[in-house]
Amino acid sequence: MFGSIYLTVIAFGLVASALYLVFDKKTDHPSQRIFLGILAMVLVLETIGLLTARQHINNSLGYNIGFVYLESLLLIGYFYFMEKSLFFRKIILLVTLFLSVWGMVVSVQLQDIRTVFQYFAFLPFGLFILFLSGRLLSQILNLRMFEDWNLLLLPHFWIPTAIIFFYLEALLIFGAYQFIPDFVLANVKVLFGFNRFIAGTMYFVFGFAFFIPLIYEKILHKRHLS
Repeated sequence: MFGSIYLTVIAFGLVASALYLVFDKKTDHPSQRIFLGILAMVLVLETIGLLTARQHINNSLGYNIGFVYLESLLLIGYFYFMEKSLFFRKIILLVTLFLSVWGMVVSVQLQDIRTVFQYFAFLPFGLFILFLSGRLLSQILNLRMFEDWNLLLLPHFWIPTAIIFFYLEALLIFGAYQFIPDFVLANVKVLFGFNRFIAGTMYFVFGFAFFIPLIYEKILHKRHLS
């Protein structure tokens, strides 16, 4: 039941993201395509995950490739395109290359990509994404970016905020599963239900955040007409 709701939320986010790209011609930023790609990939990945889980099939390979690596790289790509400093863009590329190589080491030496969730690759990716999220929020809050925007109407305020909540929760839950699996298995429904709730919220934000200023503009327009 909850799995179906989770997939429905992702699907709504995907449709909203696609509609925004089709109908809004005023803005054209790579982040919109990045989130469309993330939502499409996650919907496919989670649908396969739900089906394989019901058949008791290990789908670690799919989650490692899709969630640990592809989604992490796409999110880093979002922060790369949002970054204004050319120097820091180079830093992002270098760190991403290092993390990708480290992921290969993890796959070969530490955790089999086919059978085990690669937490030791996910952890540094997650910490780097948290750092990039904090950096973007700091620049926005210190008025170094979007200084003329109302904070609550800014999609790029809500997006890194949602990412921070998700990655903090995911690093803790998957870390607990890595180091104290008995505790996680004893509370698996609560912990992973919470994980899906936070993840679903993040994907919902990915799909609908760019509509916030558009909706506000329409409300203002109606008020002026009335």
